[in-house]
Amino acid sequence: MNYNFEEVLNSMSLALDLAEMSTFDDNQIFDSETNIHYTTESFLDHSKKTTYIALELCKELDLNKYLVEDIYLASLIHDIGAIEALEKSHATHEFILGHCITGANLLQNKIFDNISEIIRSHHENWDGSGPLNLKGNSIPIGSQIIRLADILAIKFATNSKKLLNRDDIISWVKSKNNVVFSSTITQAFMNIASTDSFWLNLSNIAKIPSLIKTISPRIVRTLTLDEIEIIAYIFSQIVDKKSPFTAKHSREIADLSYIVSKYIGFNENKCQKMKLAGLFHDIGKLAIPSKILNKNGSLSNSEFNTVKSHAYYTNLILSPIKGFDDVRVWASNHHEKLNGTGYPNKLTDKDLSLESRILAVCDIYQALTEDRPYRNGLSQEKTFDILKEMASDNLICIKAVKLLHEALNR
Repeated sequence: MNYNFEEVLNSMSLALDLAEMSTFDDNQIFDSETNIHYTTESFLDHSKKTTYIALELCKELDLNKYLVEDIYLASLIHDIGAIEALEKSHATHEFILGHCITGANLLQNKIFDNISEIIRSHHENWDGSGPLNLKGNSIPIGSQIIRLADILAIKFATNSKKLLNRDDIISWVKSKNNVVFSSTITQAFMNIASTDSFWLNLSNIAKIPSLIKTISPRIVRTLTLDEIEIIAYIFSQIVDKKSPFTAKHSREIADLSYIVSKYIGFNENKCQKMKLAGLFHDIGKLAIPSKILNKNGSLSNSEFNTVKSHAYYTNLILSPIKGFDDVRVWASNHHEKLNGTGYPNKLTDKDLSLESRILAVCDIYQALTEDRPYRNGLSQEKTFDILKEMASDNLICIKAVKLLHEALNR
């Protein structure tokens, strides 16, 4: 079975928005370049707003459909290079340059060839003052469009008066004509900004996601499991870098899940899906603030509940992908317990498939055997003693424990 490319990117776009929202606390960060105070609200549905604005600009500029497709897809994940550096602030030169290059490098593969270059240049200014010093028409048109859409999406979100203050936003764009934006891009924006419907759609984009559908190109491309695996590795790398002590956590669990699946005799398709569940299982951690994930000390009840919510967000992020339900369920159930004391849904043994049980055991095994700042990883023997004890308490599945042990020691 193949999977819809657009649905997969919408899923990953949601993950990126959640990650950016999780970066900011009550303190605002001021960006002197754009005169914007970044807050949590700044990134609420940021990718959707950026994408909507970019598509309206594409329509106004009457671009060809292939270019519009590339700009649409690039808009959805334009900040993919930002996640590991968000704590450094959107405002620093180091961040702006780094996340453009990182994003482009992450996407340098056969799936994202056309998108990669758009993302590399999406912070360039028309006058050449951007991080890569590209100037004028040397900046790809897609990058120029996303540059304006990205800034406007944030300025609109941070504007508490919203529609009442749209004239200020229009004036700001005009003031950056032939500096940040070309006259062509500026004029296209002025044309779409003159309508009430543009601003009303922008206000309602979070509540009515179908608004984007009305102007988005129809993406007929599909992805194989091999191609989704490439994307899964990209995001597992982003997730694992969020915590300094989990550099290979998701990839190791993916390997363990695959090894056990092969040992059981699952067909290759199912083995690969188990690997994907391992790669994606912690993608919900992108929604958890790093200051809580990496706290040096015990967590408060509130903080622990926040950390626990990552399994819920894993389920939410993977939900847009039709036909991916088995992977989504296995991935998001990795903290459920047979006796109903797990999370996020307090499922019991009757609700948990063998695949979910295997992934849960692989997760615990990997967590116990990998080094952490406060302890060295445990030996395999000690780890299986703990796993067997947990199974005797009806927390995890003894069959899954035995299968992992046999697969590792066959």
